[in-house]
Amino acid sequence: MIQIPAKLVTDYIHFDIQKHLHYLVKIANLLEQVLDVQLQPYIRVANLKDDCLIVETTSAVWATALRYRIPTLLTKLQQYAELTHLRKIDYYVKPHSQPAPTISQPLPRLSEATATTLHKLADGIMDTKLQDILHKIANHH
Repeated sequence: MIQIPAKLVTDYIHFDIQKHLHYLVKIANLLEQVLDVQLQPYIRVANLKDDCLIVETTSAVWATALRYRIPTLLTKLQQYAELTHLRKIDYYVKPHSQPAPTISQPLPRLSEATATTLHKLADGIMDTKLQDILHKIANHH
């Protein structure tokens, strides 16, 4: 049995991944050329697999806008030599991740009058969960 050195396999895998990434960048540039200007900031190429271009959008709103344009986009992209094999465009929503806001200052405290008002409001509510929440808020004055 012939053994292939691990480094050779690793180098080949890295080369293959790098080659695929360059191809995706090229496809992203082609997509940008045929995509409406208002959609460009919200749609990006995620992958190309089995003759299917997979793109991600930042929200359901942009996914809906994209869905209606897919037949036209597919036709335009198939005109490029690199994408004549393209048969389908799929998409998914991936919202931008927002870092959690940091609180740089302590939150202001409730005044006595506001706390009293919240306690009175809570006492007049039948929903015990909401009542407990309002009492907790009122106690933080």
